[in-house]
Amino acid sequence: MERILERYERCSYAGQDVTTPSLNSQGECSTECSKLLRMIDVMQRSLRHLNGEEVDALSIRELQDLEMQLDTSLKRTRSRKNQLMVESIAQLKKKGECSTECSKLLRMIDVMQRSLRHLNGEEVDALSIRELQDLEMQLDTSLKRTRSRKNQLMVESIAQLKKKVIYWFRDDYSF
Repeated sequence: MERILERYERCSYAGQDVTTPSLNSQGECSTECSKLLRMIDVMQRSLRHLNGEEVDALSIRELQDLEMQLDTSLKRTRSRKNQLMVESIAQLKKKGECSTECSKLLRMIDVMQRSLRHLNGEEVDALSIRELQDLEMQLDTSLKRTRSRKNQLMVESIAQLKKKVIYWFRDDYSF
């Protein structure tokens, strides 16, 4: 989770110069503190949104952006996890030693391979929810909340548009 937040901070502030200003007066210090407090507030709000919290106040566009960001994060997380598992499996197979430690690792490989197949949609009939990983579950939950809120706003927008159309037709045909 920390790596995700670090990447988010790097991407969010990549175009901004974050330099330590030389503060000559009390006013400049106060202004700089206010800016830093606003920056902290924005980052905390972004973190809550990424965790699927406080999404009710977001617009459809903000929810779509958040959904894309969460979906991308989920895909990257799964991809990186799969890559690490494959690398681990390849390294363990090269060594080929069958000591007690190796037997434990081979069992781990079986679990990892099964997990990879499940993530790829294979053998899902035998899948147990208890094997989900925390980050994956958190991203998936956040993605569902975001999509649900987006759908709710879209339904509300459609209802408002229907009311407007009815109002327009009523005004056009009332002579």
